[in-house]
Amino acid sequence: MHNQIAELINSKVSGALAEVVKGEAGDEAILIKPEFVKEVCELLKSNDTTPFNSLQVISGVDYLEYIEVNYILAHFDVKNPRQLILKTKVTDRVNGSLESVSSVWQAANWQERECYDMLGVSFNNHPDHRR
Repeated sequence: MHNQIAELINSKVSGALAEVVKGEAGDEAILIKPEFVKEVCELLKSNDTTPFNSLQVISGVDYLEYIEVNYILAHFDVKNPRQLILKTKVTDRVNGSLESVSSVWQAANWQERECYDMLGVSFNNHPDHRR
């Protein structure tokens, strides 16, 4: 499934450079360029194949070289439920920012604020960007 979704992203969002990555625990995720987060999320929510209609979690991981922001998405379907981890890396540790996806999923509102408060990642065009 991950390879098909990465191909979909790359065919529809030029420059996102989606690639499948495998974690140490064996989980697969899709890594994209940070400047395409909102566009990719809009695509993943609205695509006909597997519309990821729910944002479950936004989390940040602080590494020495970058901050990784993870979006865990879900497609709720009784016959074929799916989950996807979408990752991006914010390399500017002082003024790092991403485009807000709160207009795509309302659940992002508070979670982006939490990521900003905990790790300093700003979310551009967030409706209530405060700590």
